Amino acid sequence: MRNSRTRKRPVTHVVHTHMRNRKRVKSYLRGNGIPEPKFEAKIIRELPKPEPTPALREVKFRGSNYETWKHKPIKLVAKAVKAELKEAYPNIDVGVSTKVFSGGREINVKIKSYPYGGFLEKEVIYSEMKNYPPDKIPSYAYTWKYTKQAKEIVDNMKHILQSYNYDNSDMQTDYSETSFYGDVDFDWELMKVEEERIGLR
Repeated sequence: MRNSRTRKRPVTHVVHTHMRNRKRVKSYLRGNGIPEPKFEAKIIRELPKPEPTPALREVKFRGSNYETWKHKPIKLVAKAVKAELKEAYPNIDVGVSTKVFSGGREINVKIKSYPYGGFLEKEVIYSEMKNYPPDKIPSYAYTWKYTKQAKEIVDNMKHILQSYNYDNSDMQTDYSETSFYGDVDFDWELMKVEEERIGLR
């Protein structure tokens, strides 16, 4: 006779135990005795108002010739700039180049001849050395700058170039809006001759 302790339990009892455990698991998942988490409503903050589009901003600078040439190709604008420069300075040979790239356009003016002598002169950087004798001033205290006449010519040429342009850029917000970029400077070959004259080469 088998011992009652070693006797196998009937299958019905096993199934009943399984069902009871499953009910216990479901009861636990429902949060029996455990408080359910509370879901707080998210506060949706008011979105900031959009900034005005660049087209609505007030233009800071508009050249006198811009309205006439704003829809013209950049090469035609460069040709008009060169013609006006030659009229203003018939004794100076200038070269005007253009460039188109993904970020905008360029018109650069290079002075290729300067019939008024040298255009660079020495300047003492440190104010406390300006009254020193020339032989007492070290070389590191000097810098080179345009002469008064050369600077006046370069500035006037820049004014003529920018008269065909407009600029609505904002440096504080790193915002750039202009018809074209450009500058006026001496040609590198002419600059090389001038540097040899003053002993920089």
